[in-house]
Amino acid sequence: MHNFSPIIAVRDRKLNALKEEEREIQITCAVARNRTQEAFAAMNAYAEEIRTLEIDLLNELLETELRAIDIAGIEGQLKKAEQKAQELAASYQAAQRLLEATEKEASQTRAKRVQAQAKLNKVTELNRLMENERRLEMNRLQDAEQDEFMDSFSPSSNGFF
Repeated sequence: MHNFSPIIAVRDRKLNALKEEEREIQITCAVARNRTQEAFAAMNAYAEEIRTLEIDLLNELLETELRAIDIAGIEGQLKKAEQKAQELAASYQAAQRLLEATEKEASQTRAKRVQAQAKLNKVTELNRLMENERRLEMNRLQDAEQDEFMDSFSPSSNGFF
């Protein structure tokens, strides 16, 4: 009969390590999710700022006479706004890629944990079955010893019959 206790201990430690790794990755996913949401919100807020800027610039253009320097200033403001919008979009895309990578890693870790749990369950069940088999064998041996002992006192073994 085999003793699976060392294997159970090793697989249990591995499972616990995978559970801890999964918890850490879930925290990383939550942080990445928050960063993605913040980047998206910043992008949307800036889009609203750009709309407001465009309206203000159009009102300014309608209310004043245009000079070349005014047009150059407006063009400069619009270019800065466009550049910042591109930076915010790039930031959002980077946050989205990080989120996707961490979610993929979390999924892989989850699969490893499930597999480790299944292996631990299997070896634990085997160990339980082996322990039950040992107990049954011990009971059979004890029963046989008791039967032998009782037979030694029976009248037929003493020559009475």
